[in-house]
Amino acid sequence: MTSRLPSPDDRYLLRLLANGRSNPEIAEAMGRAENTVKSRMAKLRRQLGARNRWHLVAQAFRCRLISPDDVRIPEQRAVRTEAGDE
Repeated sequence: MTSRLPSPDDRYLLRLLANGRSNPEIAEAMGRAENTVKSRMAKLRRQLGARNRWHLVAQAFRCRLISPDDVRIPEQRAVRTEAGDE
């Protein structure tokens, strides 16, 4: 990892990524072009030595750039097992 810390925008990108957002969703949330998101993600992968987007999330946790509090667990929806069950 390089000595330069990620910017607040980069940390926001990492939080969105940790929450399972796609590149288009991250771009929309950040108000940036999708190509900009891809470039920033590639830069972060290089800085943190990550092989892919999920390894990038793991490295961000390991380096304490994001925390478990940054990840929201979606609410579970009711599962219907039979036509009349609710």
